[in-house]
Amino acid sequence: MAESYDVRYDDPVLECHPINIIQSWNHDINTNGITQSDDKVELQYGFVNFTRTIYMDIDEHAENIQPSTAGYSIGRWEDDVLIVDTIGFEPGVLLHQGGV
Repeated sequence: MAESYDVRYDDPVLECHPINIIQSWNHDINTNGITQSDDKVELQYGFVNFTRTIYMDIDEHAENIQPSTAGYSIGRWEDDVLIVDTIGFEPGVLLHQGGV
């Protein structure tokens, strides 16, 4: 798949798509933020107003999730460390410049 990828035409950014949860966090110089409540942690990506939600009030993933760029995340605190388990990523580009 990477062989046919041409960043000039196939880069998800050209369609204002948030790429993925890693690349979108550090893309350009847009503002990012983290909001925490009792039942969730939200990661707000500045690029194309993309939000990733980590649900803190459940122990297991929902059964019928819709795959998405952000996936479906559940989390828990172990001391001062946030442990996150994410499933349900839609197929997409990991490294938009390299076409992976």
